[in-house]
Amino acid sequence: RRYEQPFSMVIFDIDNFKNINDTYGHTAGDNVIQTVAAVTRSVIRESDSVFRWGGDEFVILFKNCGIDNAFNIAEKVKTAVSDMEFIENGLHFSVSISLGVVEYIKDETEDDVLKRADRLLYCSKQNGKNRVER
Repeated sequence: RRYEQPFSMVIFDIDNFKNINDTYGHTAGDNVIQTVAAVTRSVIRESDSVFRWGGDEFVILFKNCGIDNAFNIAEKVKTAVSDMEFIENGLHFSVSISLGVVEYIKDETEDDVLKRADRLLYCSKQNGKNRVER
């Protein structure tokens, strides 16, 4: 707000994460979460931040980044995650993520930004998963 620079946020989660835990075990689920976090960090800019929001949800904060650039980076994260392959007890599987991307609107509260991003994440899930919505 102080510097009036664009700021964007992504909320995403791992599609069908409960099925991963149920099918491959909680150790595999933990590995998926850690790997998704590492891949996300490798794709985003050093000035951006990613953190686990809870369970299988993550938030990415983009400083000095408008919605178009944030959307493009979110697409790259989605693709990088989809391209990963996991092996657990000889079984191969992959994961996908669904993402909601928003840009801060002047005078919005942090809670407002989070709610808008969360609604878009929900839209991504409803529209077929493995998508980025803005």
